[in-house]
Amino acid sequence: MTIERGKAHSPHLSTQVRDFSGLRFNKITPTDIDCSMDFAGRLFIFVEAKLPQAELPCGQRLHLQLLTDTIVKGGAYAMAIICEHQNRTGEIDFANCAVLEYRWKGAWRVPKEPLTVKSIITQSLSRLPSIILPR
Repeated sequence: MTIERGKAHSPHLSTQVRDFSGLRFNKITPTDIDCSMDFAGRLFIFVEAKLPQAELPCGQRLHLQLLTDTIVKGGAYAMAIICEHQNRTGEIDFANCAVLEYRWKGAWRVPKEPLTVKSIITQSLSRLPSIILPR
């Protein structure tokens, strides 16, 4: 059986409720990240998708900010992308989600023109010629 790369291997498991309540350390509790990508250890991309009008929790924003900034301090590139999708049920096409804001080079930015997750990643890769994508 061939599994399509990028598709969930066990989609039925995505409906499972994850209980993180036992992982509380004072005010620190877990957060999830919807998508994480690593380009040869040189560029790291993190994506969080939200429904329209859903706010990114303060703790999740801070986590993404600290994560990307720490990676950059270590000498690699990192971007956090907050995007919006319209699908309340079923699959979410992350490539075509609209980018609401992104963190790049230590600052949160709002796109000046409409961007999809795929297009902002493609733009970033084109600006970083030292990253060679495997075939």
